Amino acid sequence: IEFALILYARRNYRTAAEFYEQALGRDAAHADDLKSDHRYNAACTAVLASVSGVPDPAAWRKRALQWLRAHLQARGKGRGVPSLDGWKKDSDFKSVRENSAALPEAESSDWKQLWQDVDACLARPR
Repeated sequence: IEFALILYARRNYRTAAEFYEQALGRDAAHADDLKSDHRYNAACTAVLASVSGVPDPAAWRKRALQWLRAHLQARGKGRGVPSLDGWKKDSDFKSVRENSAALPEAESSDWKQLWQDVDACLARPR
């Protein structure tokens, strides 16, 4: 995760996302620790990788979506109460939030559904 953070800061998103994927796959505690936001940061990095000229951008967007869905699901189980307010403003997600119509239809609908689910979570009383 430390290497992923360094690579993210250096804008080497693909390699950073690969490091996140390895770290989260090896130790579920990292992924399940909602306060650390490792899974959220991994999703940010994967989305940025998808717009940085990687050979298979759809695969990185799919991985990002899986990480964000898992984060929402864990949040619903009461394992921490991370803020979702930033999700709707985070510039890392611009390509899959504001520009989702430019994605293939199946992906676009999946991302639109995610943002609707985030809105629903934000609308619930805390």
